[in-house]
Amino acid sequence: MKKLSLFFATVLFAGSLMATTVTKTVEDMAVANSWENATVVTPFQLDKAIYVSTEASDANTGKYYDNGRQIRLYQTGSAKLIITAAEGCTISSITLTYASQNTGTLLEAESGVAVNFDNVQSATFTVGNTGSATNGQVRITEFSVTYEGDPGDDPGVEPGELTYDYEPSTPTQIEGELTYGEFINYLEEGVIELYFESDDYVVSLLAFSNSWSTVGGIVNGNWDINDSQEDGTILASPGGDEEADYPSFVGADIDDEGYYNTSYYLASGYVNVMPASDNPERDGVKFEINAVSHFGTTIKLTYTGIVEEVEIDDTAVENVEAKPQFDENAPMYNAAGQRVNKDFRGVIIQKGGKFMLSK
Repeated sequence: MKKLSLFFATVLFAGSLMATTVTKTVEDMAVANSWENATVVTPFQLDKAIYVSTEASDANTGKYYDNGRQIRLYQTGSAKLIITAAEGCTISSITLTYASQNTGTLLEAESGVAVNFDNVQSATFTVGNTGSATNGQVRITEFSVTYEGDPGDDPGVEPGELTYDYEPSTPTQIEGELTYGEFINYLEEGVIELYFESDDYVVSLLAFSNSWSTVGGIVNGNWDINDSQEDGTILASPGGDEEADYPSFVGADIDDEGYYNTSYYLASGYVNVMPASDNPERDGVKFEINAVSHFGTTIKLTYTGIVEEVEIDDTAVENVEAKPQFDENAPMYNAAGQRVNKDFRGVIIQKGGKFMLSK
């Protein structure tokens, strides 16, 4: 058995006053949230203001393990740990307690080293190595973050100003199994629309890909949620104002008629896809979305099965004699019935016609 060395990494951010400090052990969070062994638990919240997420090219980073009560990050996956404060809050210090496997370390938070910054809203830590090994691990057992501000005050929003339409400002947790999945493939445009649903939730995602595979419905791998519109990414929803569009969201509070009454707009996170079996054409994929909404709601939804491809006819519109023409100044709506504007990316409905707005 390889020796594990224990580190206490403290990162200080200059120019801040003492404010709120939240300290959580992984063990306590595992009990409180009923985390299962060897499952990805990121992203999650330390409290209403501080969110923890990971980015990596492997499927194991961010997993919780009962052995040692740890969350593990892997050098082989180029793992990053991201700690973010809610809107209106800034981080003044971060203390991470972690064990090192194969001389793995957090490059920005080595043992006993204080790194000074101005107050920040987000801090990123990269897994590296203190030696020549390339398979290091960081096994985190405790998080402690000091920050200023109160997200409950909704700072920066003037009375009557629209923030994120329909999204609650108090963060919560969304977890569950999805029961149906479909996609619309626009390879010529490099855009794919994904849709999943269950009795409790609907999920709408806009993906960018130039090599989308229909075997089992979805190509394998990790799809980061961001606003880059690059190949292999899911488009994040932008900030909320009257002109904003929300291409990637989760709908909740489904009523008896099947309409959702609450939306959560995806700001960051990732989608992970892998074959459900050795025969994905028959059994489909294992789909998992781990995301954080604009107001900090953590979202962990999974689906196993075939993701059906939906064919739509862009030229034939029932009960319309002439082919409609797109008008960027006329009202338009996304597939969920939300009004959007000409900067929206994806399928829109206008005057009875469907149009594809791409990058």
